[in-house]
Amino acid sequence: MTAREATVQCEVLNWLARLPFLAAEDLALLTGQPITDVATVLREMDRSGQADWIAPSSPEMDSTRLYVLTEPARRWASGQLQGPDADRVLELPLAWSEVIHRLTHLEATVGLNVFAANLVSSVRRDAGIEVQGLRALPVRRPREAWWPAGTQGYGCLALPGGFAPFFVALDRAGVPAVHRRALVAGWYAFRESRQSWGRDDIPPILVICAQPEQEDDWAQAVLASAGRRGVAPLRVLLTYCSSGFVDDPGGPVWRTADGLARATMKERLAWRPEIPVEPAVLKLDGLPMALDVNRQAPPRLQQWALALAGDHGGRGRDTSATTERLAALSLMTSSEQKRLLECAGRHPLLAEAELAAVLGLPAIYTRRVIEKSFGQGLVNVAAPPDGTTGVAGPRYSLTETGLRLLAARDGVSLRRYAQHGPLAAALPGAQGGRLQTLVRQFEHTIGANSFFVSCLTRSPGKDPKLVSWQSAFEAATRFECGGVRRWLRPDGAGDIEHNRAMQPFFLEWDRGTERIAVLLEKLDRYAAYYRTRTPSRMPFTRLLIVTPSPHREEVVWKAVATVFVSEARQGCVLTTVASLIEQWGPYAPIWRAHTSARRGSWPE
Repeated sequence: MTAREATVQCEVLNWLARLPFLAAEDLALLTGQPITDVATVLREMDRSGQADWIAPSSPEMDSTRLYVLTEPARRWASGQLQGPDADRVLELPLAWSEVIHRLTHLEATVGLNVFAANLVSSVRRDAGIEVQGLRALPVRRPREAWWPAGTQGYGCLALPGGFAPFFVALDRAGVPAVHRRALVAGWYAFRESRQSWGRDDIPPILVICAQPEQEDDWAQAVLASAGRRGVAPLRVLLTYCSSGFVDDPGGPVWRTADGLARATMKERLAWRPEIPVEPAVLKLDGLPMALDVNRQAPPRLQQWALALAGDHGGRGRDTSATTERLAALSLMTSSEQKRLLECAGRHPLLAEAELAAVLGLPAIYTRRVIEKSFGQGLVNVAAPPDGTTGVAGPRYSLTETGLRLLAARDGVSLRRYAQHGPLAAALPGAQGGRLQTLVRQFEHTIGANSFFVSCLTRSPGKDPKLVSWQSAFEAATRFECGGVRRWLRPDGAGDIEHNRAMQPFFLEWDRGTERIAVLLEKLDRYAAYYRTRTPSRMPFTRLLIVTPSPHREEVVWKAVATVFVSEARQGCVLTTVASLIEQWGPYAPIWRAHTSARRGSWPE
């Protein structure tokens, strides 16, 4: 090995010890070395048992190899902490439990690594400034830890005579809003606790949101929590993924909770002459000469995961959901399987053909994905209630293990994910009430599902096109009318793109079994909702009511005329008959408006 290769390998070892599961491209940015040199070093580390790699399978990531130190290499690196730092090895992500945890939420792990690599590359172009102490924070957080709970990374910008430390927290699109509020409350509690930074000197927390609109959710949580406590807001800096990852994170992409103006990290961070906390520093100056690779070292991660995540013969029975098995499932389930789990959780009781339509997969491939997930205990067949008729073929739902896998991916506890997240699963007791309700209303649920699937499969070309489908839980809308807070609970909601415009809608799937009083009360809530809408907020969200027969449709229109006093408000309602949708599709001229018994097309 040449001296140059030894230098590059030493740098790679240092970064892999602080940021597990780095890609070669990330290491090239972090080290400032050509990617060809980094790739050569990684091959040598792989051959010598210092580095292992995985090929992730996720709809959100490429299948680029991600590298991590092997257990012998992590043991060697831990032993390099000498003197007073020797007992601070737990502040670094070197334990086997740290590797396992990062596998369960690999998307967030890779997100932090990409941010770190782009930040180092960005700062390198700014003369006189450098990044110090950049690392992933360990999962196991002692009570007296110097970092707040819910943050995944730490780093510090340094100039001659000045330091600007910061924490990093990555948001996920599937995280319930209540989880964000709980994290923010924990950050305020950390500020008030006896910690090393001092009450008013907590470093800023950089929050990288999954989507732009979630910046406002975080901002409201930060300001509301400060208002309840009567204190100044925490210094939380917000951006979203395309700015924090793809673009230049050192550029003007950061806003505060109480403002919309963007500025650079250098401008937004709080600079100080010294740092009261000195995180454990792992500076590997040498290379491991002869690692003890035979000392009960686990097999390669890919082989380990394959053995642990394989078909356990569950055939629909829920299998064990230990942390290690969830990590193995996260690695070994395919991208299509993860999409299937999301779909089965958001829209339970879909049949195989319907799942194929929603996922956009060939029928035979969809069957294989279902069978594999079924054997691993991730999905199950929902049994219809006694007396259910007219339902052909199995209908699928998410199991507890499937939900645990998705909750771990998003970094949320199972209980909070089940109670406040958008997914329904087969859980014991009250936690499984959402799915139990859908199963009890089996024919109603599959009827509402069939409408949205028809919107997908009956689209004549590219227009009109269903671009979003919200479940009944996601579609629930809270509004205020006449000083009273009320809830609107449709059977689903969505958006149709037509003529380059979006047409939102609510769906009510009426089976004709509700008493008139119940129907009137439901329509009264819609009438109250539409009274809160103004012409400036057009287009109105259409209310589509699908009935079982023309006679029931007449009953619905009489109820609409009773509740919707204004004919203009009645124009928000369209009705049809289920058999017409089945025969002609939802975009055919099958919809009836209040002005006439004649039928027209929707959306128009």
